[in-house]
Amino acid sequence: MRFVRPLFLLLVFVVLSVAVGADRPDTKESSPKTPAKELAFEAVLADRSTVRIGLLQEQVEVTTPYGVLKVPARDVQRIEFGLRVSALEQKSISAAVKQLGSKTAADWATATRTLLELAPASATALREAAQSEDAELAKRAQGLLAKLQAKHSAAQLNRKHYDLVQTPTFNIAGRVEGEGVKVRTKYFGTRDLKLAHLVSLSSGTQARATVTVDAARHGLHQGVAAAWLDTKVRVATRTRLIITANGQVNLYPIGGSSTYLAGPNGTNYGGKDGGLKRAIRATMQPGVLLGRVGESGKEFIVGEKYEGTPGEGGKLYLRILGNTWGNVSSGEYKVTITTR
Repeated sequence: MRFVRPLFLLLVFVVLSVAVGADRPDTKESSPKTPAKELAFEAVLADRSTVRIGLLQEQVEVTTPYGVLKVPARDVQRIEFGLRVSALEQKSISAAVKQLGSKTAADWATATRTLLELAPASATALREAAQSEDAELAKRAQGLLAKLQAKHSAAQLNRKHYDLVQTPTFNIAGRVEGEGVKVRTKYFGTRDLKLAHLVSLSSGTQARATVTVDAARHGLHQGVAAAWLDTKVRVATRTRLIITANGQVNLYPIGGSSTYLAGPNGTNYGGKDGGLKRAIRATMQPGVLLGRVGESGKEFIVGEKYEGTPGEGGKLYLRILGNTWGNVSSGEYKVTITTR
């Protein structure tokens, strides 16, 4: 019996300890997580409609050839989404292109219907098929490409297969991870917006760069291989550009001559033409500042001020149109580039 009382006291102590512990607040319980700050963006959807959203993610993960980058959402100025094709869609496209080369009319009809339904995702496979050594397959693929071009814009048909994330410091080419992004809209509340339905997200913030275009290096005539200045500014298909330029160049500095001076709008070689600005819109005058987007983009006149959307993606290049005499010009233009 000597052990009964100590055992009884031990049991009482354990019961009291548990009871007291149950009344204590759980110090290990984590406090509610603070929701991510809502960031305002404009989303462009696959049907080219736009909607204003609040992005509810703190970061965007981008897979690149050099690893995964976690970009703070507050630093994202714009995301240009590449084409997303599911494994099932890709399988259907591959099978349809193969079927397009069949000798049976019914197979052609089925393949044509599938490839048109899966457009513009099928455009890349059709371009490859259009170069096939099989003459019939190439001909049918070219015919379908013509139909796609009549129905879809060049921007839709030429979407890249990677995403481009623009930040204030540098641009990232890779693949945004996940199936969608968490957003809040005014009319539909909080939801996940699928990446496959997105063309772009734009924060509306501005990025600005200043460059110098040297007439001696970047002022050759159109008939000569142009030496374009790579501004290092990357432009997406829907980026709005505001470019302003000032300065003066001498188109014929030989012998100290100052007769043929020009500004970014170009010159009519000193003639008293009150319609000079109208003239440079129609034809490119010597000395005019020109731009293009991408390695093979279409040239456009920048002049003293350009504001618009070139509609092409790639880096922005600038040059000065020189004279037709073949001499080297002198002087420079200071150019400020703003992207939105």
